[in-house]
Amino acid sequence: MADDDPGTYKVGYQRPPEGSQFRKGQSGNPGGRPAKSHTASSIVRRVCDERIRATINGKEQNITSLEAALRKVLNTVMTKGNVLDLERFLRLSDKYGGPPADDRMAQARAEGDKVIQRMFEILDRTVEDDGTTVSRESDADESGDKGGG
Repeated sequence: MADDDPGTYKVGYQRPPEGSQFRKGQSGNPGGRPAKSHTASSIVRRVCDERIRATINGKEQNITSLEAALRKVLNTVMTKGNVLDLERFLRLSDKYGGPPADDRMAQARAEGDKVIQRMFEILDRTVEDDGTTVSRESDADESGDKGGG
């Protein structure tokens, strides 16, 4: 049989020609995966998160470059009174210094729910079950707290 001969190789399903097979030790993708393209936001995030050594109050500390930049701006504002730097610093602290937007929304919803609950409590005290309204003076008359002595 032809398959038994050591020099023969049958080409077919899952048996590519020997010339198109990978060589021993050679990758199927010698160039490798293309490098990821970096967006401006990813570069800014990476640069801001880099840690650098800085001296703060006489002590060497590892801080992020963002913190170092903010400290530098704040120092310039405090020593030189540079109004433009102050505006930039306040804008940044307003944008990033407060709680995240989700937390602010949750807090606003909770405050709104309290206001609505309070309105329902007031309405419950002023509207009878049959739909007629009760004035506050009549509540005071019924309780005997008219005042006067």
